Amino acid sequence: MAERHARYFTRLLNATFGGDIEPHRDSGARNSAEHLGNVRSALAWCFDTPSKVKLGVELAAASVPVFLELSLLSECHKWSKDALTSIDHATRGSKCELELQEALAIASTWMRGNGDEVRAALTRGLALATELGEASCRLRLLVGTHVFLMRIGDFRGSLPIAEHLQATAHNDADSSYEILSDWMRGSSEHFIGNQTAARDHFQKGFAQSWELRTALTLARVRAGQGNREQARQVLAPLYEQFTEGFETADLKAARELLLSLAEA
Repeated sequence: MAERHARYFTRLLNATFGGDIEPHRDSGARNSAEHLGNVRSALAWCFDTPSKVKLGVELAAASVPVFLELSLLSECHKWSKDALTSIDHATRGSKCELELQEALAIASTWMRGNGDEVRAALTRGLALATELGEASCRLRLLVGTHVFLMRIGDFRGSLPIAEHLQATAHNDADSSYEILSDWMRGSSEHFIGNQTAARDHFQKGFAQSWELRTALTLARVRAGQGNREQARQVLAPLYEQFTEGFETADLKAARELLLSLAEA
């Protein structure tokens, strides 16, 4: 019965999140909060039962998006670390390990500061994301690596990470991360002492972010005039460029407007 219980919640959480840690994309974590008691119980049982540790590793990977979205960082840290300590050879190098490394990096950053545990999780996670072709995860881990290097004062080391992020985001046509990469490059150049380069990257990043806000405002005007299809044509192509990354207020507003235009 306990094994069936653990397998059920592993399947449920994998179906909800698709094995990905993508912040603020939907209400999946909030809706899954009601299952926390069951998930905690199942995790404890799996790791206390030697023959079911592998199932515990799978459940831990499935549950970390919930812990992160609900800011349950201590639990995210505990279960991701326990799972990585117990991971077997067959699971090592898999998407499951990647999810756990990313979760450990995030939780450790906020709980433990800038130590070796964070660096190791980021380094291993980036290697796995590259090897497995997980573009979204790779982008997030590059951002995390840049933040880590800035926090420890390695400004020169942070610059190639920002450049790498910019190239990767450009190749993936991801506007959210392209904007973020300019802000990151600007920060690195500023602390290195290259103020002209810093200014140029900050200006470019802010110009791109304002482009969406301008399109959103124009779409509202068109919709208010009764030109709903014109409003959609103005906003939809630009919104679709922001496929990943951080869910800003402008992105939320654009999505809500597009949904309301589609209902007509």
